[in-house]
Amino acid sequence: MRYYLPTSSLSLTVVRSVSCDAADRALVATSVVPNLQHRADPKAEEWLDLSELRGAWADVDVKLEWTEDGRLKGINTASAGQGDSIIKAAAGLATALAGAAVVPFARTDLTDTQKACAWVRQAGDGHAIAITLRAGIALDGEPGPFMDFKPTADSAHAFEQVKPLLSELRHQVMGSETDSPPLQLAGAPSGPQIWSRWPGRIRVQVVDLGLEGKSKPQVIWNQALPIAQLGKRFALPLPKPALFGSSGFAVGFADSGAVTSVQLGSKGGLKAGLDGLSTLAKLPTDMTSAEAAALKAEADKLAQQQRLANCLLKPSDCK
Repeated sequence: MRYYLPTSSLSLTVVRSVSCDAADRALVATSVVPNLQHRADPKAEEWLDLSELRGAWADVDVKLEWTEDGRLKGINTASAGQGDSIIKAAAGLATALAGAAVVPFARTDLTDTQKACAWVRQAGDGHAIAITLRAGIALDGEPGPFMDFKPTADSAHAFEQVKPLLSELRHQVMGSETDSPPLQLAGAPSGPQIWSRWPGRIRVQVVDLGLEGKSKPQVIWNQALPIAQLGKRFALPLPKPALFGSSGFAVGFADSGAVTSVQLGSKGGLKAGLDGLSTLAKLPTDMTSAEAAALKAEADKLAQQQRLANCLLKPSDCK
């Protein structure tokens, strides 16, 4: 039986809500959302010899599940592969508002500022407008230089119009972190085993460079994210049925390859739950619910950001 270990890709999306007050001072709210995706790594192929499941395993039902691209999702689990990218996106959206930078400032070049503010008022019909920027992140794990964000295709025109109102944002990879797998083998395994890879983490920060002579650079976002290919490969032995009787054995994997849960029996045996990521609570097992939660979090977050910008613009109309 062939399966693949996962590999990860990461990009950052920045949403900037822009408005202007009556004095042509810009009000800018900035939030950062990580977009983390996992897929099968064609260079990390693993095999499980099904003949090894004979003998002691002959009378035991074994259910193996894969993702569409060949990653292992779970063994004897009702559902697995809980979607790190969606959960991480929801977590990022939920925390981004608390750290959103809302910075009013004035430019000395009033002509450019006035033109930009006039465009914002017209395009936004008196409300804040949203600009979306994006950047791909290099995942070699090494610290890197400051890199730029680029506007998305649907924000490119608006970005050029409001550029005089915006401070410059840069992102930087600070380095990587590797944790030891929580499951350790005691001696050499005597039976079949599954190879997995406990993901490493990469730490990324986003810095607002401010305006020259007007404000100082400040870190507006800093987070460590799970990256599959930076992790440690480890073996997960499949225990003999005698160890857990008829109650069952189950292992669940997150999309990143992290083991999210292990169960050996239910009566008198060992039952342990493992968080796939140290930075998050227990991952939900219902993918549909996870997607819905992420979408709701994004909608709520953006609505609050727009409301905040509009309240700063017109305090008397704030609701």
